[in-house]
Amino acid sequence: MKQQEDDKAEVEAQQTALNKSIKKDKTLQIELMQSSADLDAKRAELNAKKNKEDAAAQKAAADAKKAADDADKAKTIAAATKAADTAKDSVGNKDQGQQATEPASTQTVQLASNNNNAKRNNSAGSNGGSGSFTPASAASYGSVTAYALSFVDKSPYAWGGTTPAGFDCSGFVQYVFGKKGKSLPRMTTAQENAGTQIPVGQAQAGDLYFWGGRGSSYHVAIALGGGSFVHAPAPGQNVSVGNTHYYTPSFAVRLN
Repeated sequence: MKQQEDDKAEVEAQQTALNKSIKKDKTLQIELMQSSADLDAKRAELNAKKNKEDAAAQKAAADAKKAADDADKAKTIAAATKAADTAKDSVGNKDQGQQATEPASTQTVQLASNNNNAKRNNSAGSNGGSGSFTPASAASYGSVTAYALSFVDKSPYAWGGTTPAGFDCSGFVQYVFGKKGKSLPRMTTAQENAGTQIPVGQAQAGDLYFWGGRGSSYHVAIALGGGSFVHAPAPGQNVSVGNTHYYTPSFAVRLN
């Protein structure tokens, strides 16, 4: 009888020890799960912080690049404007000197001749011809380039566009010169014939740059002097300033 009681007590003691061990294991398991959850939360917090820092760094880099691009663009436009103004002043002074040395009678005859030519050429331009077009004084080219620059970053490219609401390349050239008294045909290939072809390196403010073969050109821009030009470039872009070092024209034309 005593042996049975001893055995029972031993079994109960073992059961109690086992229960304690199980409880301890469960407690450890819960603690491990809690630690794992805390670790995951900490990891997520660190990742969020890193992503935020990365986004801030990317934004700072993008802002710095935009600021640099804007500065370069402003510098290019300023240089182009200065070149245009210099060309305008230079040609204007030259014209004034020539006018001062010409006899009054010669100037009168010249003016009458120019008026007659303008009437004939305006008629040809309105009929879509590609021969002679209304001559514009070279002294006005400076104002042409300054006017063209006023559309930079404002007017978008639009296929077939001929107004500030949207220009294509030849529509932009025709519009700008038209506002300054120079009638030009609508198409790029016809605009080639509005003047005399010159080497690209000799182009000055107010000349035209063309890309593509003579008679099959596909793009035109207004020279600003110093290798810069202003144009309506391509879909998705606004009127902008470019440079022949990066986009080399095929030939240039000095308008009649």
